[in-house]
Amino acid sequence: MKIFLIVLLLLCRIPVNAQPYASIDDRVKKIQADAADSLAKKLTSVYKNDKEKTRAIFRWITENIAYDVEGYHKTETLYEGLWNPNLSTNREEIERDYNNKIVQKVLRERRAICDGYSRLFKTLCDYSGVRCTIVSGYIRWSSDTIGVMTVRRHAWNAVFIENSWRLVDATWASGYCNNEVSVFTKAFDDFFFLTDPVQLFNDHYPDDKSWSLLPVTPSLQQFYNFPFYYPSFYRAKINSVFPITGIIDVKNPKRMIAFDLGVTQPVKSLEIVEYPLADSLNTIFTEPREPAYKVENGKVSYSYHVQSDQTKRIDVYLNYKLILTYGLRIF
Repeated sequence: MKIFLIVLLLLCRIPVNAQPYASIDDRVKKIQADAADSLAKKLTSVYKNDKEKTRAIFRWITENIAYDVEGYHKTETLYEGLWNPNLSTNREEIERDYNNKIVQKVLRERRAICDGYSRLFKTLCDYSGVRCTIVSGYIRWSSDTIGVMTVRRHAWNAVFIENSWRLVDATWASGYCNNEVSVFTKAFDDFFFLTDPVQLFNDHYPDDKSWSLLPVTPSLQQFYNFPFYYPSFYRAKINSVFPITGIIDVKNPKRMIAFDLGVTQPVKSLEIVEYPLADSLNTIFTEPREPAYKVENGKVSYSYHVQSDQTKRIDVYLNYKLILTYGLRIF
């Protein structure tokens, strides 16, 4: 219960990742180099502080590296021939050679899976004098069933900036894939640069719990049990939410669910979409169904009637943007 309450309080923090980086972003996008050391020099030599250097590296990668959808489906052979155990009796030297070959492959092909993204990011940071580490762990997708441990693997980074560790995911910031991971769509998302640890924890769970950067790290099962919070949830500056559990049990005969959101911005619309229930999709972005939501004293409340006893998932839209996903169990 202590862990659950701590995470609940932290989930409602307002995002602070809004500093302007326009001049850095514009400068580095088209910089080119064939090797990591020369690329790092071109990207960061003009900057004096580590935050600017990190931004330059992050923005170049997100602009120039695409997700390797083919490599995702053949990870066993993706780096075939790059590991050379005969190079040395020193394992560190072998691993360094292996890393450099992967980074060079990414730079040459301009595509990577998360491992390649995180290796390239760290290597460029290393050449630029920025402390950086690769964080590996589990992730969950918004399409995953709440409460189900899908054990999807991922890699991202932590950088030491201004006397504290911060989190970065250049892979997810570069764009997104469809559920089958067969098509990559390039779409830069600044949300994943120096992301608040609580906000990144929504879908990133590190193997080493210390890299959650949270005062208390919930268990892996708790991670999968939480509601799914989208970046738009944090951008809406919501300061409280109910229900707080990711799986809602509906036991009343009328199939009613009470939703409450603490809001700091005007509410234009609140809609709920059920899955599987195609008809509810037709109501999205229209006037709310009865009983309508109410806004009072900084809180929007909605007593929602679940339309089907077959519903397994509920998506919540605030001001026409998807903010939350819950699992549903109807008894």
